[in-house]
Amino acid sequence: MKLLSLLLLVLTIVGCSSQTTHDRYQTAQDINVLVMGDDADTDTIARSSSVFNRVLNGLNDELGDYGYQVYDESAVTSDHFTQGRSRRSNAELLDIAQSIQRPPMDVVAIFSIYADVRNKGYTNKVAVRIEGRLVGVQSGRQLGQFEVDGPLVSVSPNCSSACMREAVGDHASQLSSDLGAVLAEKLGQYLDDSSGQQGNTAYSHSNNQNGYTSAYDVVLDGFSASEVQTIESHLEGMEGYVEHRFSYNSHRRAELWYKTTLKSATLNREVRNVLDTLDLHSRVQFSGNQLTIQKIGLRGKVKAEDSSYQW
Repeated sequence: MKLLSLLLLVLTIVGCSSQTTHDRYQTAQDINVLVMGDDADTDTIARSSSVFNRVLNGLNDELGDYGYQVYDESAVTSDHFTQGRSRRSNAELLDIAQSIQRPPMDVVAIFSIYADVRNKGYTNKVAVRIEGRLVGVQSGRQLGQFEVDGPLVSVSPNCSSACMREAVGDHASQLSSDLGAVLAEKLGQYLDDSSGQQGNTAYSHSNNQNGYTSAYDVVLDGFSASEVQTIESHLEGMEGYVEHRFSYNSHRRAELWYKTTLKSATLNREVRNVLDTLDLHSRVQFSGNQLTIQKIGLRGKVKAEDSSYQW
């Protein structure tokens, strides 16, 4: 019994430890954030409304001002998801966030907008409330929640529907900045205290660097696992390196999201130098923010390279 109790205690400690450390990041720039609206409740303002878009833009701006990497949902989902859908469930939002790989999302900020309009006959009274929460995309863990509301404000009794949307939008837009600031502070709890303002935001850069961080989708096609590891270590050692993470990794293909302050032309040149140094015959193609490195196989080398691979 004592042995069993000790085993359960160890498992509990390990489980709690892994849960605590899973959603931790070095700096704000390490966190990719996607802001989405939950309008499944018919009492909320729908995604198709101009009010919704004003709140969305307000939250994007506020989180971006705090240094987080905020991505536009339409831009990162246009290739594989139906656009413009309204009344989406929470499950749909999380599934979309988890499916995005270029770049992979870390946190989704979900908001819902409620508006209360009361016709008094002699005037209209309007109140707005916005709920927001933060969810770790991969862990599904809730990282924080908050809601902001404002007092009843008077609107002309002759206000048309367009006029009312404008009034509600003005009120909601102001509240979205407040909510964004609170969510940014809550997300800051998950930054490593020891990192401080790690040198990602300000570089003493040479002429080879932009002075700001750019992200690239690097595709390694046809390389063995050991070759991928070797290329990865060289990418980490390049001037201007910020961070990277794998979005896909198999026996013959790897895709990684690579952040650097190097100019694209310099990165292209440095990658070619690395491949020459490693004597890896490859085809390198740069298109937009995607760098594709395709290995040119030479007979007699493949088996020798892969002989140590363990299934």
